[in-house]
Amino acid sequence: MKRILLSITLPPSVLSRVDNERGLIPRTRYIESLITYAMKENAPMPKASTAIPGASS
Repeated sequence: MKRILLSITLPPSVLSRVDNERGLIPRTRYIESLITYAMKENAPMPKASTAIPGASS
């Protein structure tokens, strides 16, 4: 479930990089920092319903 939600806001390359470098166990805590960074870069963050590509078209 988390992987699906994160794929909405993070590029797949970021997720695969996390898988390779950090492994599956510590990934959750590391991804939380990625989301925090993404919020700073893309603030204000769109709602999940509007963040899905092509959902509004």
